[in-house]
Amino acid sequence: MLAIERPLRKASLAGDIHTFLLRISVPVLGELGWSCELEINGLSGSRFNGTHTLYGSDGWQAMTLSMAFARLALEQELEQDAKILFSDTDEEFDLDFVYPNNGATA
Repeated sequence: MLAIERPLRKASLAGDIHTFLLRISVPVLGELGWSCELEINGLSGSRFNGTHTLYGSDGWQAMTLSMAFARLALEQELEQDAKILFSDTDEEFDLDFVYPNNGATA
């Protein structure tokens, strides 16, 4: 079951712009414990493209780890000299504003 999603755009230095989507499911308790699925669609060529299951000791931790993993994926795209933009404007998606981490690394 879907909890949150965010459409974004990736702009390369060459000017190519591709839309992609981040989705995180609600935490569920299964045989292996609490988990959330993080789905990243549209980042072709990225090792993060696809569906990833993140496990935690409870639902809160599973969701928090999913958000941290999403930030890590976006940071990797930025390190490749890309810009991450909101889906409906040319405004840059500020990772430190959206994913505050108080100086910690994911």
